[in-house]
Amino acid sequence: MKSIFTLLLFSIGLSTVGNGQNKELTLDFSIDKNTPKKYSHVYAIDKRIIKKTLGYVQTGPLNRNTNVIYKGELVEDMAKFFQCTDKPCIENKKELAIVLDELYFAEGVNQRDFGDLYLGIRFFEKDSLGNFYEILKIASVYTVNNIIDVTTKLLHLLSKRLTEINAELNVPTSIISTYNLQNRPLYTLKELESIDSIEKLAIPIYQTEHLKSGIFKDFEHFKRNEPENANVVIEKVGDTLLDAYVWNEEKKTKVKWKKLHCYALSDGKTLLKNNYYNLHVMNKIGSDFYYFDSNVTGYDPTCFNFGYVITNNLGMLLWRLNLSDGLIGYKIDYRNGKCVPYQYSEK
Repeated sequence: MKSIFTLLLFSIGLSTVGNGQNKELTLDFSIDKNTPKKYSHVYAIDKRIIKKTLGYVQTGPLNRNTNVIYKGELVEDMAKFFQCTDKPCIENKKELAIVLDELYFAEGVNQRDFGDLYLGIRFFEKDSLGNFYEILKIASVYTVNNIIDVTTKLLHLLSKRLTEINAELNVPTSIISTYNLQNRPLYTLKELESIDSIEKLAIPIYQTEHLKSGIFKDFEHFKRNEPENANVVIEKVGDTLLDAYVWNEEKKTKVKWKKLHCYALSDGKTLLKNNYYNLHVMNKIGSDFYYFDSNVTGYDPTCFNFGYVITNNLGMLLWRLNLSDGLIGYKIDYRNGKCVPYQYSEK
């Protein structure tokens, strides 16, 4: 490999796809001025993989994709939607920790103007012993469409949603009451900062050294290392591509694997990620799974949800820079199985 560029390079470079400018996100604290807040202090933890850009919106008469950025400490400022300033509340000393997993904007045109806000955020309340327990988890896509100024409405949507979440946290009978608080895991603040490593301890595929042979029909089966029983045969096609077959013992023949029917598959030694266009070897490095994809036009659809629309822009940028013969590195998100682009390397 000639060189490796981290996704930071592409996050910066994506601005060249548009007008050479960025669209700045601002938070509107005025809309929550009448909403009570009950936390005297809010700890902010940023677990996003991509932090330099917040996605893209379309600007100008040609609807050019333009990076969304935030000037300041985003998660610390988001915490202000939940932190009180009045004396009685401060004296109450009730504390909250927020963990931001994903935040991403994407705007486009598909028979209509639309914009999506991808938000993954978790809330942990501090108990009397100083431990934190989860009271709310959000992993959702919020959409605006069919309005005159989608961009303005979309960027304002984050402030609106944070205000609504704060209201939910203040209602005892809200969604928080559905949590089984008696069996809740407890974390210290330091543990919350590495909660991904802690949670992986409970996921079999991240702990085992023995990969089972068979077909993982979805990410849940992959997490449990529980494939459907099958005698998988992996063969090399040409110099770089791989293909897979299932051996039919009764007919003594191999049957072509159908690409749309699984998340991944393995012969017990090699693990292949299905991106619905090709198969790619997936390796465990450290505590995470990674793979490379050289097919820029054959996007993995599992990259398109919950904040990974950047793959689309990344492919566009590679094409514009004539780098489409390189490899894009992906990391698997342990929470949902989505792929996260994290680096580019030339062949």
